[in-house]
Amino acid sequence: MGEIDIVIGKIVGTYGHRGMVKVFPLTDFPDRFFGMDRVTLEQDGKRRVYTVAEVRRHRKHVLIRLEEVADMTGAESLRGAVIKIGREELTPLPEGSYYIFDIVGLKVFTEEGGYVGVVEDVLQTGANDVYVVDTGEKAPVLVPALKDVVREIDIRGGRMVVRCQTPDD
Repeated sequence: MGEIDIVIGKIVGTYGHRGMVKVFPLTDFPDRFFGMDRVTLEQDGKRRVYTVAEVRRHRKHVLIRLEEVADMTGAESLRGAVIKIGREELTPLPEGSYYIFDIVGLKVFTEEGGYVGVVEDVLQTGANDVYVVDTGEKAPVLVPALKDVVREIDIRGGRMVVRCQTPDD
């Protein structure tokens, strides 16, 4: 397994007396928990792999019983732990869609090759995402994630090309 660095859930409590943990999903694909045989938990800087014995839904949470956790006391000790996966375990996205953590950190250039800055955040507005670009000035530049504005995204190359629009356009 590759580098494990992507958080997909957080243990927020226990459920029942048999040692189930209540997980708040931090992923757009919560069904992924149903196909997992093992989970890697990180807590207080330490990682440990657990075997998944059972997975159920419970309202907005996912309940997971781990073979190595026998009771509520053991489950309670895992409160606050995060579930992490490696990049190779990510759910593939449709063409032209990207994970936010791949967008943050990209260097932004104009179509003419001028340097704009670095994407420092992605705002999810509902209509379309907005990239917050740190230009080194006081206020960041906000770039709407629209095809006529964002002309190219090169994750491997670490860059994004945008079309600058002026009031005359």
